[in-house]
Amino acid sequence: MKVYFRTNFNEVVGIGHLSRVYNLYLELKKIYDCKVIMDKNQKDVPFFKNSKDLLYLYGKSEFKSEKKDASLFIKKILSNKRSIIIIDDYRLGELWEKKISPHVKKVIAIDDFIHKKHYADILVNTKAELANIDDVNLNKIKKRNKKDAELLLGPKYSITNNFFSRRFKTKNKKKLNITFYNGGTGNILIYEKIIKLILKNQPEIIINLVCGPFAKKKSSIILKYKNIKNIKIVNNNDDFYKTLVNTNLLIGSCGLISFEAAKINLPSILIVMNENQTINKNTLEKIGHYFILKKKDIKNTQKFTNLITHCLKNYLRIKKIMKQSNFFLNNDGKKLIIKSILKK
Repeated sequence: MKVYFRTNFNEVVGIGHLSRVYNLYLELKKIYDCKVIMDKNQKDVPFFKNSKDLLYLYGKSEFKSEKKDASLFIKKILSNKRSIIIIDDYRLGELWEKKISPHVKKVIAIDDFIHKKHYADILVNTKAELANIDDVNLNKIKKRNKKDAELLLGPKYSITNNFFSRRFKTKNKKKLNITFYNGGTGNILIYEKIIKLILKNQPEIIINLVCGPFAKKKSSIILKYKNIKNIKIVNNNDDFYKTLVNTNLLIGSCGLISFEAAKINLPSILIVMNENQTINKNTLEKIGHYFILKKKDIKNTQKFTNLITHCLKNYLRIKKIMKQSNFFLNNDGKKLIIKSILKK
């Protein structure tokens, strides 16, 4: 049996989908022959280092529609009807899955939009939690999917990096440590005025600036901050995760990082940067996050900086509150998803 992952990453969609796929891929390749299918060959694919398990659908042509993509996938990739397909791609939904379904054993869709239509045997949505959905909306979700589909809803199914699957020692931090992150494609300079004010008021603080693989104005960021003693530029995944473990406070976009921060009990100020990062506040509180802002709030430099100061003064208290959630290191969404995939 083969397992195929259909996903993509670029300057627009970032690397969140690829990160989730990679961590499922690492587990499933222990059992099955796994292939990851993306649009086009790109240099330095994050997470995958010279992997022979990467395949590409397009050469000179581009993605046009779900229907054409599915047809090409069937023609170019599928080899038998005993395969499993795992999709993590906002462009693909019900139409793609209906066309693929007769040619495979099982279809698993990973999505963040609760109202999107699917035709999957298993639907994974970490942002939609049964505890926050009434019977009417639950029936709507079921009607938007394949009959008798298994629904894996809520943060307990979040797919976090394998780096966080173990307990670890942190460095003794003599100085307070802040990490700014704006996703794999975001511009970290969106926090420029806040960073400047922090350094002015608290010059002893260590500030980490994370530049994702497709970060905008990366060269400008390095040039601007490389000679400032208390600022460290982080621009690769391994250093990023090591940095998180030794951070007192994370300021970042409200994407996959929100689950990873919760898993390591990291106090955070999260910013909803776009529509697909919208998460029910009850869900975020359940995993230990209480400071959720909108993108426009970043412009309130003084208030934002004051919030950072208060969080740093009370970060041990925040960590204690976060520990009361059951999400702290005890949860492994990958294993729960794989258990559902393998049963039957």
